[in-house]
Amino acid sequence: MPPREVALVDPIVAAVCLGGAAVAGAWFWRSTRDSPPSTPRLERVFSGLAADRFTGARLANWRLLRPVGRGASAVVYRAVPDATLELSEACAIKILNPEVSRDPSFRARFQREVQVLRTLSHPHIVRLDDYGEFEGLLYLVTELVNGLPLRRKIRTGGLSAQEAGPWLLALAETLSYAHAKGIIHRNLKPENIIIRADGFLKLVDFGLARPIQAQGNLTLPGAILGTPAYMAPEQVVGQTELDGRCDQYALGVLVHELLTGRRPFNQVQSVQMLYSQVHLEPPSLLERRPDLSPELDRAYRRMLAKTPEHRYSSMQELLPELKRGLGL
Repeated sequence: MPPREVALVDPIVAAVCLGGAAVAGAWFWRSTRDSPPSTPRLERVFSGLAADRFTGARLANWRLLRPVGRGASAVVYRAVPDATLELSEACAIKILNPEVSRDPSFRARFQREVQVLRTLSHPHIVRLDDYGEFEGLLYLVTELVNGLPLRRKIRTGGLSAQEAGPWLLALAETLSYAHAKGIIHRNLKPENIIIRADGFLKLVDFGLARPIQAQGNLTLPGAILGTPAYMAPEQVVGQTELDGRCDQYALGVLVHELLTGRRPFNQVQSVQMLYSQVHLEPPSLLERRPDLSPELDRAYRRMLAKTPEHRYSSMQELLPELKRGLGL
């Protein structure tokens, strides 16, 4: 079961292919451009799809085809340019819920996510195409990544080092780039990593990302942001001056999860999970996968050190150790 996210913002990025019903819907829009999106015919076209108030509507320069994901504060749609309705130009549009769009704190978070994505340009990071406000709704347009969440790739017993290694190294290199740009992700987890059909990895969902030098969390006192199963101890206790080593901790959790099929701490209750992140030592990889190298186990355990000072100083320092431990 995917871990429950504890966050005031739960943005998500679409990563599924367009279904046949949506193709029919796009053809219908081409032939009846001026028909209101709530006509009975359009409702029949989308029968079988998840009912949603914005399906078929126009948003600024985009036409919304269908919802492909949702969270507590936003819905993500597959969409096409309204001027052409070309499926080859499909994108993903995250729309903040109307109530959220009116909240000043969420608007500030939205602006920060936009700024973060404008700062980053990397093959393994989802590309920002557009953003804005339309009739009181905040929206963010990114490339549409057709693939599966990394969560779907994890197997009972774990992947081989040869299977998981390229993805782990790609993540480390991508995070190294983001950290060099002054950005930390703060919500690294399998649901936010999309694997295309060709195996290429895309890191998505920068809703909790922030500049390293930023002070404060833009949240209520006592609240925490992130997903407990992947949160570094300093995030759990509410430390505001975070750096890239919190992402390194989350990557260490992924090392264990990809290679063993389980997270190092696997409690169901969020409170128990948070306690484990702060107080319990992680198990050795070799307990569940004795075929893995001791070098990899040492690197993984250093990544999960309870204090940032005992982890690798940067992803750049970690990368050669991780590569050597994976035998790649």
